[in-house]
Amino acid sequence: MKERGRAGCEPSPGWKPDEAAAYDQLWERLREKTAAVTAHGWWKTCKEQGIQGPDLVTARQKLKTAKGAVPLVREDIDAAA
Repeated sequence: MKERGRAGCEPSPGWKPDEAAAYDQLWERLREKTAAVTAHGWWKTCKEQGIQGPDLVTARQKLKTAKGAVPLVREDIDAAA
């Protein structure tokens, strides 16, 4: 059995192999999705348009709350990545 823990916390003993594997897979997916978002070409387009720093955050928030804005579903996110 593997032990799992995180910084500042005691390891959690007693993980079954399938639980440890599922945990590792979820962390790997999180890393992949994070990389896809941070490396997306949209950020280059924003920079080319002069939208950076706090203005980028403000623009994103406006898009999220704009009339007619629809949250992405999982399939949209996977396709965009």
